[in-house]
Amino acid sequence: MRLLQIILLLIFMCCYTFADEIFLASGKKLINVNILENEETNESITVWTSDRKKRKIPKDQIIGFILSKYNPQKKSEEINHGNIFPDQMIKFSKTARVTASDSTISLNINRPEITDRQSLNMETESIEDSLYDNFTRTRASLNFGISRRFGDIPDDVEPEVVEALKDLRVGFDREFSFTYYHWYDKGISVLFHNFTSSFSSGNFPIVIDDGITVRGDIDNDITISFIGFGYSQRSFFYEHDLFLTMDLSFGIMNFTDKSDISFNDSGLQGVGTLEITGSAPGGIWTVGIEKLLTNNVGLGAAVTLTGGELDNVEVNGQKFDLDEPENLGKVSMNFGIRFYF
Repeated sequence: MRLLQIILLLIFMCCYTFADEIFLASGKKLINVNILENEETNESITVWTSDRKKRKIPKDQIIGFILSKYNPQKKSEEINHGNIFPDQMIKFSKTARVTASDSTISLNINRPEITDRQSLNMETESIEDSLYDNFTRTRASLNFGISRRFGDIPDDVEPEVVEALKDLRVGFDREFSFTYYHWYDKGISVLFHNFTSSFSSGNFPIVIDDGITVRGDIDNDITISFIGFGYSQRSFFYEHDLFLTMDLSFGIMNFTDKSDISFNDSGLQGVGTLEITGSAPGGIWTVGIEKLLTNNVGLGAAVTLTGGELDNVEVNGQKFDLDEPENLGKVSMNFGIRFYF
């Protein structure tokens, strides 16, 4: 439930953006855009649209604009303004549109009102629209990291078993994903994720037939693997070589708990292998940051939440229903390399 609340909160935050308006001399107004104040020049201003496009608008095509506060994200589009100009509109003067003594003009400055609107050039060319074609459509990601599994540890076990279970909850991750961005910032992905942990002891309590406890050697290895398909999104910073990523994948989780056991205690001896296996549907949610080093290579770091539960298992080939589900959930911190092509 807590994970769901976090996901909903992040989705809510991501659905909010600036919603500025630009009034054009052509009779149109551009709504639901974000004015990029740091990219203003003497000749033009630049806006960021809802479909992640940059649009440069010559100042001699602009009557005025409105700087809004945060509003729910809506589609950027051009509509007729009908010569209706709200009081909060910041108006351009003719001089401000075509000349400037400084390299940039702050959009936060309330410019003088237009005195001679008829002098505007009403024959405007279409707005220059540039999509970032230099960004590749495909990404291969290779990650390594550390994880900690969720779940409670039983109270009615010996202290040595408690310590062993704690050790087995911490392990290492290996992950590979391939993403195709069918749009500039949205894509589909395939993900393979693998978690391993291990524990060894030379004097460990082992329960054998009839509930008898002996001490012996044990080597315990746990593997949780995931393969699935998902949705991927990336959001670029102004520098365009640093961006946030979000991936949500659903698929199948495979669980293996294998123990090699040997004992010679109190006149009892034996050697054997105990293998517990199972499969269940699961999901992985990843939030990360990536830095481009070249056009084709980058580095990344991410936090990953994994969810899934086992209701039944096979123990050395025999099926059993669990009284309480085995929690396969975990949190991971991963680092790795990215290839773009």
